Amino acid sequence: MAFSQDGELVMGFMTGGKTWGRWGGAQSDRGPMLDLELPGMDDFTRVWQVYRREDGPIKLYKDPGTKILLKQGCHALKQEDG
Repeated sequence: MAFSQDGELVMGFMTGGKTWGRWGGAQSDRGPMLDLELPGMDDFTRVWQVYRREDGPIKLYKDPGTKILLKQGCHALKQEDG
């Protein structure tokens, strides 16, 4: 997944394909939240609770059995990447 500052989200697949969507963030009483919208990808399109330790991956949780681990470093998308 690659997140641009303007709210665009690009998700790449091992097969080489890509899909585009939107993202947004907010602060809640449970901490930071990440809202992902990926058309046709219902397992990813939801509001996720964000957890990160200084030295580890970013973890996104929906409930105890539903999580995403973002293991690689973050980078900004260039306009031509989209």
